[in-house]
Amino acid sequence: MRKPISQHDAKQTTEDWKSLDLVPITGELSSLLSRLSFLKMQAETTLYLIQRIQRYIEARPWYMNTDDQYELVSKIEDAQGGYHGLSAQYDYLIQRTSAQTETVYSLLASQNSLINLDIARESHKIAELSRNDNQAMRTLAELSRRDTKLMIELARDSRSVALATARDSAAMRVIAAVTILFLPATFTATFFSMSFFNFLDSASPKASPWIWIYFVITGLLTVIIQTIWALMSHRSQTKLPSSSDVDLRVIQVDGPSVESARLAF
Repeated sequence: MRKPISQHDAKQTTEDWKSLDLVPITGELSSLLSRLSFLKMQAETTLYLIQRIQRYIEARPWYMNTDDQYELVSKIEDAQGGYHGLSAQYDYLIQRTSAQTETVYSLLASQNSLINLDIARESHKIAELSRNDNQAMRTLAELSRRDTKLMIELARDSRSVALATARDSAAMRVIAAVTILFLPATFTATFFSMSFFNFLDSASPKASPWIWIYFVITGLLTVIIQTIWALMSHRSQTKLPSSSDVDLRVIQVDGPSVESARLAF
């Protein structure tokens, strides 16, 4: 008695046929069908020969006069019945093999349909990814356009700053020229108006012997002021970051954003 198929077995069988290689099975079924057809042809040929022998014996009844001849006729009839059974069995097997072949071809077509369905799903996913990539590229193009616009505005602002700086430089050059123009006269007037010189009394010396105090104090103050300026300039220069430090900070700040942008696209 055949064991009934449970729901678990039916589910497992349904999952198994999807992964079967049905092409070799179709070849084996075709070979089996050819073999059964050949055996059926042999059985029908043998039946034809047995029928010829029976007709020959029936046409000559006077030869049937011994027990051996009756036994031969009985064996021929038994052989005829056996080959009739073989022929019917071969017919059944051929029909069953043909049905199984059609079933296998149906399963093969179902497998192809499933493969085509998977291909369609993957194609849909690829199309969706392409659409997302196109959207990302459009976003990137929009960002590039905005960056270009900002760079143009920055260039305009830089040009304005450069023009303003040029105007300031021109003004500073004018001021420096005026200062240089009046500084010798101012220094000369101030220097000769000091009490170290006396141009009014012709009997007294025109230059005081203490004039060296002016040069000593002036030189000392000049050295002190220049030293203080050098120290302050050096301290301010050390507080400024170097170009390599600025590049490193820029890389550290922009690194995560660049990496996140790469992951996003």
